[in-house]
Amino acid sequence: MDRRQFLRAAGAVGVVGVAGAAARRGTAQDPVECDVVLRGGTVYDGTAAEPVLADVGIKDGRIEAIGGAIAAPREIDCTGLAVSPGFVDIHTHMDLACWPAEVDVPLPLHTGPYPELHCRMMLEQGITTVLAGNCGYSAPAIGEHLAAMEAEGLPFNYATLAGHATLREGATDLRQVQARLAEALEQGAFGLSLNRGHGSGAEAETDELVALVRLIGAIDNGLLAVHRASETENVVDATAEAITLGRMSGARVQISHMRSRLEPAWAEAQAAYDHVEEARAAGMDVAADIYVHPGAGLTVPMAYLPPRFWIGEYRQALEASRHDPELLAYLGQRIVKVDPTLYYPRAAAYEGYHDFTLIGVVQSRAQWDEPKNLLDEIIDLALAPTGLVPGTPVPPMGIYMAEMSLETIADALSRPFMMVASDAGGPPGIDPQGLVPWSFSNTARLLGTFAGEPEPVTRPPAEPVEADEEEEPEESPRDPDRPYIPGHTRDGRDTEEVEEPESDPPPVVEAEDQETEEQVQEQIRSLRVLPYPEAIRRMSSMPADRLGLADRGRLAPGLPADLVVLDLASTRDTSLPYTASARPRGIKWVLVNGELVVEDGEYNGARPGHVLRRG
Repeated sequence: MDRRQFLRAAGAVGVVGVAGAAARRGTAQDPVECDVVLRGGTVYDGTAAEPVLADVGIKDGRIEAIGGAIAAPREIDCTGLAVSPGFVDIHTHMDLACWPAEVDVPLPLHTGPYPELHCRMMLEQGITTVLAGNCGYSAPAIGEHLAAMEAEGLPFNYATLAGHATLREGATDLRQVQARLAEALEQGAFGLSLNRGHGSGAEAETDELVALVRLIGAIDNGLLAVHRASETENVVDATAEAITLGRMSGARVQISHMRSRLEPAWAEAQAAYDHVEEARAAGMDVAADIYVHPGAGLTVPMAYLPPRFWIGEYRQALEASRHDPELLAYLGQRIVKVDPTLYYPRAAAYEGYHDFTLIGVVQSRAQWDEPKNLLDEIIDLALAPTGLVPGTPVPPMGIYMAEMSLETIADALSRPFMMVASDAGGPPGIDPQGLVPWSFSNTARLLGTFAGEPEPVTRPPAEPVEADEEEEPEESPRDPDRPYIPGHTRDGRDTEEVEEPESDPPPVVEAEDQETEEQVQEQIRSLRVLPYPEAIRRMSSMPADRLGLADRGRLAPGLPADLVVLDLASTRDTSLPYTASARPRGIKWVLVNGELVVEDGEYNGARPGHVLRRG
């Protein structure tokens, strides 16, 4: 069995496949009556099974039929397109949209309406179910929070974890934190999220963690989502802590955004992945998720200061640390690591600045008649009363760094336990440029850059040409369907092609240029580590299974009609750090619980989502 067969076999367990469904549904003499039919698409059922060409019928918000004869008053032509389950995003911060305060905890109860920007950032990339409450922070009263969301109406299906740092807020002892967690689980939370990297949860002792995670291990399908203690160094130890908590409690462990930031940590990432695979081989239920963009958007404190200054009462702590020589030394070390990775300023964040690096920002801000040292300047920058991005109530979000390479992301995706999540979210009034590109097009980047057929595509032979005609190149380097690779231009994205005058001779392609183009194509092929059926599984049934959602992430008769219609050949991420909210290409139609929410690539304002509760 080769690797491709293995991947398909691994995902083909569970719900009856679409071929079986077609065999027992409508016939030409007895068509199935539906409300809507998706006609002529190639159906991927979400289990990594081979796709089939079939119509999909929807009735009363559910999939009524796949294949066979289907009649409906409304038809959507899906000829040449793929039909897949709606994507399930297991790591989001969509609860931040309910959060108008400028402090990190606690989140207040939701007061609507749910922001339009957050609606479209998920739906237009095909995400129909989100899990909020990650990285240790959530709404403090889960039951009331979910009831308020349900009463208002949501564009997508919404579930949440209980955040450890939020549970600790104002608690007087461990028993009170345990009681709050037990109540959140009873009210529908899917588990607990820990943040071991920063905030009050990072300060918790092992006894506290064990007492809480055992509550998760004692419930059905309880999930323990762990933001590790470090993503830049000692990542194996940080991974081992998450695995150990799962082993001691019996909880199902989900390692959140399992990235290793900055190149020195990339080699250690391999050992961390191996550690997860060894734990899985020993019978542990542990998996991970990752967003598939090489960049990271950080606040100034997160990029340059120790974790204790990132959130909470960091303003007071920073103000008191202006003359701390150890902090100044730490800052110098971080500048050496971070500044070389910075690229592409966010247009709003760096307006008027002549340099993207921290030194450049400081120099642009400095008043030379009142000279300050570097530590003073960064503290002033971090404590700015408003963000550099208009509409952002948090400290400046002007740092955009390249923390991973495409190759390291491809390697992470080649691991069978790795699923895909966006880490998307933001305050309700945030300017789109205050957000990061993968908030809007994480799924499209996976499909456009890291998924496809493993074998090189065989092209038909070129048509013969007359002797006096100039031969066109087989593939233009300005092909707009080429996947985007940093450092290479993808022309034709938003502009029209400019034709050369007829009198100009065609450009001469040197042998060295041909070799370079071959190398580019080889790099593109090497990144495509997932066949399309498996890539879709990593975003649909795989995360749904982690949450115990048997009725989401799959296409089968009787299940809720969360569907995505897309052109796999042209699906790609079009966003850049300074155009983060650009719509992805190729995602045509999206349905949530049988209702169209995205038509011809654009969110239509509908809110047919459901609140999902555990149990």
